[in-house]
Amino acid sequence: MGLLPETRGRLNNAPSHLQTLKINTMIYDTESNKIISDLKDVIARYKKLSFTPDSIASGSVKDAEVLGCLISNYFDYDPEQIFEASQSAFEDVNYHSFNQEFQKIWHKELSKSDETYNK
Repeated sequence: MGLLPETRGRLNNAPSHLQTLKINTMIYDTESNKIISDLKDVIARYKKLSFTPDSIASGSVKDAEVLGCLISNYFDYDPEQIFEASQSAFEDVNYHSFNQEFQKIWHKELSKSDETYNK
């Protein structure tokens, strides 16, 4: 075959590109699942911290609401960063057309804010 004798065995034992891809995908999936599990734990903890036991028991507090509160808090209530996170989430689920409209509304809202502050 044209290969040096000392490399033949190593190449035969080396994982194929497909095997490497499969291993990397498994590592990614495992880590991704762990992160989601950790996030669910954080949401549950924050829900208990921020909402009344009655509202939690009634089921009126949804995880999406808690995550929204966490995101606001994480970004120190900065609307620009909250908008960017929202836009990234919609992009991730392929809501491209919606995102374009969302961006227009956002810029329109920013214009209103600028006009208010510049008066």
